[in-house]
Amino acid sequence: EQINRVRTGHVSHSDYNYLTPNIPQVTESSGHLDTDLQLFDYPGRYTAPPAGQIRSDEWMSEFLVDNLQIDASS
Repeated sequence: EQINRVRTGHVSHSDYNYLTPNIPQVTESSGHLDTDLQLFDYPGRYTAPPAGQIRSDEWMSEFLVDNLQIDASS
């Protein structure tokens, strides 16, 4: 049996680096389901945008896996 849970389809992180305040720190990642449901996290707890993008992508992957699961019994 296929189980589909409603989970967020868009993750957005933001943070502030006082050493480089002019560099935008917002990172986003989207899935293919429920993209109108967004999760926003501040502070993102990262100092550089590439690190934040990795966090966003990993978090989105967790939601995608949790969104669609198969329950089987025999």
